[in-house]
Amino acid sequence: MAAKHLTASMQVLRAHQRRWPVTVDDARDAVKEAALLTATGMPGPETQALVGKLEKATGVSVSELAVFAEDWPT
Repeated sequence: MAAKHLTASMQVLRAHQRRWPVTVDDARDAVKEAALLTATGMPGPETQALVGKLEKATGVSVSELAVFAEDWPT
C-alpha cells in the first residue's frame, strides 16, 4: 500500500508543482509540510489545493499520508 501512496503522491506533486523530477524525499517533505500546516490550521490556498489533490489521489487524509510517508524508501 505504501508504494501506491508514494506513486500517487509523486504524480500529484509533479502536476501541482509543474516540475520534473520529483524525488521521494521531495514527496515526503511536501506531504509532511502539508500535514503540519493543515494540523495547525495554517494552510494557505496552495497548500489546501495540494491537500485536496493528494487526498483524492490516495484515498487517505493528508495526516494519514504523512504517517505512510515515513516508510517510503530513501
